[in-house]
Amino acid sequence: MNFKCLKYVLLLLIISLHIPFSMNGQSVIDSLKLELKKAKNKEIKIKILNDLSWEIAPTNIRASIGYATKALNLAKENYPNYKAESYTCLGSAFDMHGKYNEAISYYNKSYDAYKSINDSIGMAKVFLNIGASYYYRGIYAKALDYYIQAAKIQRTIKDQQNLAKSYNNIGLVYRTKNENEKALIYFFKSLRIKEKLRDKKGILYSYSNIGIIHQNLKHCDTALWYATETLKLSKEIKSDYDLGTSIVNIGEAYYCMNDLKNAKKFYFEGEKVLLANEDDNNLSFCYKGLGNVFEKENKLEQSLSYYNKAIKYAKENERNELLSDLYHSVYQINEKLQNTETAFGYYKLYTKMKDSVFSIESNRNLNELEIVYETEKQQQQLIEKDNEKKILRNYIIALAFILIFVISSIYIVNKQRKKLASQKQILEKLVDEKNLLLRETHHRVKNNFQIVSSLLYLQSESLENKAAIEALKEAQNRVRSMILIHQRLYNKDEIIGINAQEYLTDLINDLTEYQGSYIKNLQTEIAVEKLVFNIDTITPIGLIVNELITNVFKHAFNKNAKNPMLKVSLHKINDEIELIISDNGKGFVKEPSPESFGIKLIHSLAKKLKGKLSFESKNGTVVTIKMKRFTLV
Repeated sequence: MNFKCLKYVLLLLIISLHIPFSMNGQSVIDSLKLELKKAKNKEIKIKILNDLSWEIAPTNIRASIGYATKALNLAKENYPNYKAESYTCLGSAFDMHGKYNEAISYYNKSYDAYKSINDSIGMAKVFLNIGASYYYRGIYAKALDYYIQAAKIQRTIKDQQNLAKSYNNIGLVYRTKNENEKALIYFFKSLRIKEKLRDKKGILYSYSNIGIIHQNLKHCDTALWYATETLKLSKEIKSDYDLGTSIVNIGEAYYCMNDLKNAKKFYFEGEKVLLANEDDNNLSFCYKGLGNVFEKENKLEQSLSYYNKAIKYAKENERNELLSDLYHSVYQINEKLQNTETAFGYYKLYTKMKDSVFSIESNRNLNELEIVYETEKQQQQLIEKDNEKKILRNYIIALAFILIFVISSIYIVNKQRKKLASQKQILEKLVDEKNLLLRETHHRVKNNFQIVSSLLYLQSESLENKAAIEALKEAQNRVRSMILIHQRLYNKDEIIGINAQEYLTDLINDLTEYQGSYIKNLQTEIAVEKLVFNIDTITPIGLIVNELITNVFKHAFNKNAKNPMLKVSLHKINDEIELIISDNGKGFVKEPSPESFGIKLIHSLAKKLKGKLSFESKNGTVVTIKMKRFTLV
């Protein structure tokens, strides 16, 4: 079956927003047109029409839609496989040009057609396409859902080539959400498959994505190495589109290293290649990079010019997550240039876009801007009123002394109010600065933990001893439980407290995803009270939960266990916190050995919280810990 029309969209998420269009693309199109004229067989005509639709889509959307529509009309009755493919070609044509609603509509028709003929490969590829459309619109939860569905099908049918793409796209979603550790795991999964398949183009994209993660982590030298490798590969496979993207990534790496001269050189070189290929999507990133360089050089007008170019291309391609960053940059420059109203306008655009792309965050800064704006208007009104009073004083001489007294009183009150407002601003600024420092501290701690976790993962890949691999995996899970804490402290307003219900739910879901997948039909029941603990309390609780659930996955169930169930509850009862973790597994003959590292760790952590630990084997295993030392925020 021919899936060329899928190829473009399936690779959209790998690194750039367009798939590379070969240098001899026009000759391919001319050859296909010639073949179409000669073709007499109906099936061959449909195949050529779909191929033409895909080949011409990057440069001519109308012609692409025309060819796919002709193919669809010919295929409707007797060729269900080509009918599904034609719908996909129509979706791809719209997708390539940022018309995502139309694209998704045709993808859904394609999915129904593939489903009617039980074509699992086609169904999975459609899921990938729909996920890509949602990703570019900033709807990451739906994008991730479709990628995971595609990966499940591909694992079942052992479609390794497309499974590598699904892993890559899952990594991209996690990268966008700043979950760099998870992103790296999926990027390396994708890379290993591509290396086995000797897929040079796929390896190029994986290198590029891994390099961007290192750039996010400020590992600038490593980012430069990966970007340079992608440039070599793009030249080797003669892909102009990937060449432009690789050059821009090298510019990003030099910018990360604060080498502005080389950054600018590669950005301008990348701009030429991207313009020649009409790669509008990556041009928005290139112009953003040039805006960053000129802003750092304090050439603010030039910086604004390139940011505005980037905004134009980002809008055309509905790159909401990029628009959010660009609006913020333009707002900051206008603030430096003292263009208060313009800055305020862009700040509103930034917050609106940020709220639509990510979760709703604090409006504090926007409210402060609004207060400044309204205060300026009020001060202007006060000046006008004072002028009116002065005019009135000239006409009513008899009330001169009263008027002087009133003006003096107003002056004193205003002076006092301004003094208080100034002190309030200073205090708020100090609090914001301290909160920012504390949040940054949590961010850096989280990043360090992520690096440790990645190192443990990479080390485990090089080992063959099962016990050693298992030990590293358990250590990685312990680190992950602490990463989640600092991730929440960094992303939430409550930078000194953690909501136990949200944190433990995320932790349990993570553990289930990474360790419980081999237990078929595992059900989880989570009943955690909405308690907010400080970091000294939530950290040992998280580690205890991690150890006990890990033990459940290792020892509680056989491979063919019926209706396996894991229950976790945490409640405040009088002056105690009660944590209960239970399963309906095979239980234990004797109480777990206190000599094992995991049990030692649980006892040690429970002791820190003045906790009383008990094990019970009753229809499975029940572990109860009653803790007396804890701090609620």
